[in-house]
Amino acid sequence: MTTDLKQEYTRRISQANRSQIIVIVYELADLYLQDALNAYEEGNTEAFTEHCHAANLCVQHLLYSLDDSYELAQPLMNLYIYLNKEIIMACARYDMERLGTARRQLAEIGTSFTEVAKADASKPVMENSQTVYAGLTYGKGHLNENLSDQGGSRGFQA
Repeated sequence: MTTDLKQEYTRRISQANRSQIIVIVYELADLYLQDALNAYEEGNTEAFTEHCHAANLCVQHLLYSLDDSYELAQPLMNLYIYLNKEIIMACARYDMERLGTARRQLAEIGTSFTEVAKADASKPVMENSQTVYAGLTYGKGHLNENLSDQGGSRGFQA
């Protein structure tokens, strides 16, 4: 993952509500699985293992974020455990078929969560973060971002 992507995801997380964070975790898992596939094609086994581990951490986060009060939580938990095992086995055996299957299944579920997140109008999880306003200005072909609340009371509040 490039530094620019890390900054973009950091900004998105700081402005996201609970549903949007889950969508971001799905996107990150997909990104790490794609990076793992690319590392395998390049013959870089160390990077392949690192990216598989990062994708597994994303799936574990999805597993830990389940809310047991919903009926859908149990089937999702079973699916996440299955996907976790598939990624581990793919990493241990350099099995690209398993990795591709896990990636496709995560993408299908992620699409559903993207639709759910569109309907969620709740407040962002991070309350003391800077508000980011982005738009095209007079810059030539690039996006300028403006941060507000730069002098406000950001950070830990006791």
